[in-house]
Amino acid sequence: MSSLLKMRQYGFQMHQVQPYIQAKKQLRKLWHVVKRLIKVKLKTARRAIGFIHPEAEILALHFHSITLERANIVVHLRVKNPNLFAVHLADTEFVLENEGIKLVETKVDHAQTIKLKSSLNVDISLDLIYSDLEIRCPSVEPGMVVPYTFKADLSFKEPLMALYRFKLEKTGDLPVPTAPEICIQEIAFDRFSFARSDAKVRLRILNRNQFSLSMVGLQFNIILGGIPLVKATVGESVVIQSYDFHVLDAPISFHPREFGGALWHVIGGTRSAYELFGKLEAQTSFGTLHLPFNTQGLDTKLETKSPYEPD
Repeated sequence: MSSLLKMRQYGFQMHQVQPYIQAKKQLRKLWHVVKRLIKVKLKTARRAIGFIHPEAEILALHFHSITLERANIVVHLRVKNPNLFAVHLADTEFVLENEGIKLVETKVDHAQTIKLKSSLNVDISLDLIYSDLEIRCPSVEPGMVVPYTFKADLSFKEPLMALYRFKLEKTGDLPVPTAPEICIQEIAFDRFSFARSDAKVRLRILNRNQFSLSMVGLQFNIILGGIPLVKATVGESVVIQSYDFHVLDAPISFHPREFGGALWHVIGGTRSAYELFGKLEAQTSFGTLHLPFNTQGLDTKLETKSPYEPD
């Protein structure tokens, strides 16, 4: 309820209320005059001391680490103070968007002072959770590359208690990685021995991402017919283009005596069920990726190239 209605409610007549109304109008006008005067004086004072607004720029935005669950993004900013006195960097509001949809939003309180005629480097870390991205952007699927817009709103405390804001913006591409599809096409046994057997595993590696993978290493485990056969590492370097595949022959060796007669029963056949799991390491335009994979095959071809060699 307004002050006028309260006064009327308590029995004041209009001729008694009128002076109050006039006084309130005069006070409002006076307050606007005072505010304008303060702004003019502040502007004059800043001009007198030669004040120049601070500036900022985005030096770089890179992906510090990427997994199938999240991406850690680091933004490098440089803030410049061209004045002959210090300026205070108060806080910064950050937003990462995909076509207008906010993916990450945060505020950082810096409370840092930029010395006269100097610059300050500021690093900001953002975590993007891919499950949140898929909820907010249902059209985005694993393996895609989507556009992003990064926005920063920096707040500076200038001399004489003025507040100045500086806005920055950067656009780029955001990867949403997915695991490669790796299967066993064939296991060719070169040498049989109760103490040691050698074989070659033919692996088919399919890149299901919209960006190429420069494979630098592959670690894998094979369970053949329910028997944990081997754990191996391949250091072959090869570029697998988007939605393309590469066939890799990986040498393996194992000791049959560790598994008993069950292994010989599996090897003695022509096909066997298997499980293949491990991790593929690759370089991409967004950084290094460590992509886990797990494949269960109903059967794979078993081929014997040489007879059994007794110890």
